[in-house]
Amino acid sequence: MNSDYRVVHLSEGVGRYLRLSGGEANWDVLHLVPQPLRWGLRWALDCAAQTEGEIQVKRRLVDLEGAHRAVTLRVQRMPELAPDLYLVAFEEADLVPSAVLPSKPPLTSRPNAKPGGAQVQPHDLVKQYEASVEELKASNEALQALNEELRTTTDEVEASREELQSINEELGAVNQGLKSTVAELIQLNTDLQNFMAATQIATVFLDRELRIVRYTPAAVALFNLIPTDVGRPLSNLRYRLAYESLAADAERTLERLEPVEREVPGDDGRWYLMRLLPYRNVDGCICGVVLTFVDITERKAVEAALRQSEERYRALVTAGANAVWRMDGDGKELLALEGGILRPHHADHPPDRAWLLTYIHPEDRQSTLEAWLHAVATRSIYDHVHRCLSAEGEYRHAHSRAVPLLDAGGHVREWVGTTTDIDALKHAEAERHRREEWFGSLIQNASDLITVINGEGLVRFQSPSVERTLGYGPEDLLGRSIFEFLHPEDAPRVRAAIRWVRSHSAASMPVECRFYHRKGDWRVLQAIGRKMPDGGSESLLAINSRDVTARKQLEAQLHQAQKMEAFGQLAGGVAHDFNNLLSVIFGHAALLAPALATKESQAQSLAEIRGAAERAAALTRQLLAFSRQQVLEPKVVDLNAILVEAKAMLRRLIGEDVRLVTQLEPRLRPVKVDPGQIAQVIVNLAVNARDAMPRGGTLTLETRNVDGGTPETGVRPGRHVLLTVTDTGCGMSPEVQARAFEPFFTTKGEGKGTGLGLAVVHGIIQQSGGRIWLESRPGAGTRFQIYLPAVRGTAARPSGCQEVAVLPVQGRETILLAEDEDAVREVTAQLLEAFGYQVLKASSGEEALRLADSQPGKIHLLMTDVVMPGMGGRELADLLRAREPQLKVLFQSGYTDDAVVRYGVVHAEVAFLQKPFTPQALAEKVRQALDQPQANVPGIMRDPGGGVCPHEAQKRP
Repeated sequence: MNSDYRVVHLSEGVGRYLRLSGGEANWDVLHLVPQPLRWGLRWALDCAAQTEGEIQVKRRLVDLEGAHRAVTLRVQRMPELAPDLYLVAFEEADLVPSAVLPSKPPLTSRPNAKPGGAQVQPHDLVKQYEASVEELKASNEALQALNEELRTTTDEVEASREELQSINEELGAVNQGLKSTVAELIQLNTDLQNFMAATQIATVFLDRELRIVRYTPAAVALFNLIPTDVGRPLSNLRYRLAYESLAADAERTLERLEPVEREVPGDDGRWYLMRLLPYRNVDGCICGVVLTFVDITERKAVEAALRQSEERYRALVTAGANAVWRMDGDGKELLALEGGILRPHHADHPPDRAWLLTYIHPEDRQSTLEAWLHAVATRSIYDHVHRCLSAEGEYRHAHSRAVPLLDAGGHVREWVGTTTDIDALKHAEAERHRREEWFGSLIQNASDLITVINGEGLVRFQSPSVERTLGYGPEDLLGRSIFEFLHPEDAPRVRAAIRWVRSHSAASMPVECRFYHRKGDWRVLQAIGRKMPDGGSESLLAINSRDVTARKQLEAQLHQAQKMEAFGQLAGGVAHDFNNLLSVIFGHAALLAPALATKESQAQSLAEIRGAAERAAALTRQLLAFSRQQVLEPKVVDLNAILVEAKAMLRRLIGEDVRLVTQLEPRLRPVKVDPGQIAQVIVNLAVNARDAMPRGGTLTLETRNVDGGTPETGVRPGRHVLLTVTDTGCGMSPEVQARAFEPFFTTKGEGKGTGLGLAVVHGIIQQSGGRIWLESRPGAGTRFQIYLPAVRGTAARPSGCQEVAVLPVQGRETILLAEDEDAVREVTAQLLEAFGYQVLKASSGEEALRLADSQPGKIHLLMTDVVMPGMGGRELADLLRAREPQLKVLFQSGYTDDAVVRYGVVHAEVAFLQKPFTPQALAEKVRQALDQPQANVPGIMRDPGGGVCPHEAQKRP
């Protein structure tokens, strides 16, 4: 054996002295040897660990196979084989009573000490050796003989090395199995840790010194534990329990190895079942204590409720809530009557059946008697409801029930019965019936849909409101699955919601889904379901649904409006910077044109530059149009006149395969719009219709007077003009319709469209104060409805019918040019000088004031950018006009969303030049500004709100 008392090798015959027990294998020699040999063997091992000689324990009395034998132990350390290897020999002799020593020799170490683990005290050895010196002398010769045997044994051990080598190979194979076992143990340990983390039982593990070794998460709050509490004594903790003797009970469990179980209260009013158990390791040794605390608050509450229920039941029986009665076996004579509804009548009349019938309601006496006689004749249970006279003198509903008691011969010995007052129950049933009718009427008239389904989605009940909302009758849905009517994309989400509600009895889950209407469209329903408390044999769910289709459409419109607003802000910022660049391109192209007129190739390149700039300017105008930031010039016009003027151009655009039809109301109300922009709307819609009819079709333009639109269009009541553009093309899917007005969205192939056509239409109509509504179906064509507010007044003639005056564009006046963009300022000055004007250039408002002060001659025109750093164009014009009231002013800007600029242009009281501009437009606008009558420019250019132009405020340092 080794120093851990583990058996390493057994010789034949030694099994006689060992005791093997059932259960897990244990090779600890102190557990295997009989009890009388354990103390002697432990003492001998301790002594052998400190000496090289043999230690002998003589003649211990042992019961071997039913006979008492004297067994001598010989123990010797074997350092030549291994440092911690010991040889233990058992020697058996005949029993000599006088020579048998006590089975428990004096010990030199603690009971659990191992060889070499403790030093033997000298004074203890002296006492021990003095007591046995004579015995040791007598056994000296026996020891020498044993030495010879040990030498022989050594030879045997040497001979056994080959056997050990073979065993070692076997152990190698076992080692592989152990590795697998270790892996399993690691997994088990992981599972145990997860189990400890998941369990709701507060558990604390203590060592033998009652210090914390580990604990489960549920014990954290109960003991106020933190990770650093591991290793702290239990007595140092401040736990939330009214249990002062916890530490003492733990010590008692450790000492007596007896479990302790108590019910202890917590300081929060909860109760716990506490158990203290000894903690044993795999060897069966006690290593500490385990504390478990199970929350039994609910159980205590149930027990208390049960006690109260029993007390109430006993009180009810004692108070005689029910009449308890007994009758003879023939059912004729009343033997006893106690308590209940019949008690006041017991002493007034001899107790017989006839007396009882006098207190039964006359209408119920015959049926009561017949039921009783039938029970007596058939010896079956009597169960009958009737009305009887109460102590208050009124008839009340009662329930009588009796059972026959049989004797040994099978004959009825007597009847035992009760009569219970159920008048309140009858009234409650009547009230319940009334409430059921009331709730039924409520469901019948509810506007929301009330549906009851089972776990598979089959409809078990449907309120009549389904006909108003979805067009179906309740009978159309009963027995059918709701998934037959749900949109396929919504079905998985609804199934998941049903599963969740079924698994959470007290919870509800809202869900939105699309439900097929009998008319063929989809309606959006907002539903919330809850598990019904009593669904009978199947689990039922009650679902309340509401049609939110209109609300969802409004939300979609709001989302679209917000998205368009974001695009508009981006487009406005891009357009401002782009307009300045285009102004420079237009200007320099015009300046280069005369010089390159004779050079054909270079003149062609210049023409391409001008063409590209014009296309870029058109794109910028489109960006401003859909962002509703372009500068409009609204006029009161006749929409019919614009359509008539545009017919010839439309016929060329749509081609010969498309038939153009116009249906114009004769007395159409006038509208106030920008004629050019409305013409752009008509052209864009016509081009879209043409592309939707590649094989030809019909394009219809219709106008009429209306007083508001349909609810879905969002048009308010009032005088409107409706322009309808209808085609017979391929139509649009709902997904395409949802994005039709988004900028840059197109269904055309790459390079065949910019995606701005409908976005521009939407922007122009919105900026004009109107509304546009789209209706389309795949294969059924498309219809656009444009609602424009009607105005009172006389419509102006279309621009094509007006005479265009040819203005002179040359001049000799002096112009003060204020522009903060260097490139724009330089090219504008060069163009003005080319037209014959004298130009004073200023990069800011302050510099313009200085130039005006230093200029000896008259300044005829101030041409200024509206938004400049520091002093803006409005402020500059105010200051200069204060000095020179006759000064003419021409404003220019690349910004178009400025409220001041729009205000002035709309009222046609301010000369304004929108960037980018061509040289011809510049010359004409300058000439118009110089030749126009004088206006009160400073007052006109003030912000109606009294504030500063927002872009001007942003650019000031």
